Amino acid sequence: MFKGFLKYTVQDIIFKTNNTVYELERWMLPNGTYVTGQLPENIQGHYGPELMTYILYQYYGCRVTEPLLFAQLKERGVLISRGQLSNRSNKSR
Repeated sequence: MFKGFLKYTVQDIIFKTNNTVYELERWMLPNGTYVTGQLPENIQGHYGPELMTYILYQYYGCRVTEPLLFAQLKERGVLISRGQLSNRSNKSR
């Protein structure tokens, strides 16, 4: 005899890269200059807000060194140079 369902919750975390391509309109004005559309306000450069939060949390909250953080990001497929990572992790100073 069927007695219903028993709920069983499993928590997990998923680390993966997610690339978003924004198509910005570009118009040439009669005077020869160009006007280009804007990115969303939360986008600063080529790195999204979730990645920036992860970098800052790892660097400041967990005290992960830049070389180790760089290795973590490379292993996960994030295309970032050591210099770019250094610039990002030192932003809140």
